[in-house]
Amino acid sequence: MPKNSKRTAMTIEITIKEPSWFYGYKDEKYFFAWLKSIKAIEAFNGYAKGLKLTIRVPISDDDLRSLIALMTRYQLNLKPLSVLATAENTEWFKDPIKFWYQSVFGDTDPAPPKVPRPRRNLQ
Repeated sequence: MPKNSKRTAMTIEITIKEPSWFYGYKDEKYFFAWLKSIKAIEAFNGYAKGLKLTIRVPISDDDLRSLIALMTRYQLNLKPLSVLATAENTEWFKDPIKFWYQSVFGDTDPAPPKVPRPRRNLQ
């Protein structure tokens, strides 16, 4: 189990880096609202090393996909999600052709998948 995770009876704690920037107040607000909307996340707390997420396990496929999407959108390291792999989700979660596979299960500590940045219309 990675050093940034801790398992208890029915939950697991993982630490993720908090986004280093937001486009504005609402962007930050929506990040945390999205995080709160994921049913498997029982709690999250910020501290010096990032956000500590307390996740009810096993996590549903829908909640795991939402967490992947949120972390990809904000370009966060997906590696901590590797501890959420189970026999039930391994077929799709550990599929090497998925865009997140290398970021979650690769041997290196790669950057998260690049998400295109919105462009301002300068006209």
